[in-house]
Amino acid sequence: MQHHSCDYCGKELFSHADARYTLRMEARMVCEVVELTDDDLDRQEHLDPVDAMEDYLDADNALTDTAETPLPLPPMAKAFDLCGPCYRRILTDPLGLDRAPRLLFSDN
Repeated sequence: MQHHSCDYCGKELFSHADARYTLRMEARMVCEVVELTDDDLDRQEHLDPVDAMEDYLDADNALTDTAETPLPLPPMAKAFDLCGPCYRRILTDPLGLDRAPRLLFSDN
């Protein structure tokens, strides 16, 4: 027999008496696709390919010399078991923003 408990509040969930909900979360890096326009292509016609390659290599060397580029984080996928009340709580405030303490600053 499998034992299930709510991953949010810790309540033990019994299969015959309690409803059990599964929350699946996935997070991954989003890569934006940049579209080329006709203006971009028109500007490229006036460039010398050798000069453009030299500028590209100089810019790449400047980046590697001054700072390390952080590696993207791997994708994350997790599943959580929830009881009914915790499931409803997650539905109304999925990121827990209402529960987070707010810092109030004066207008000085």
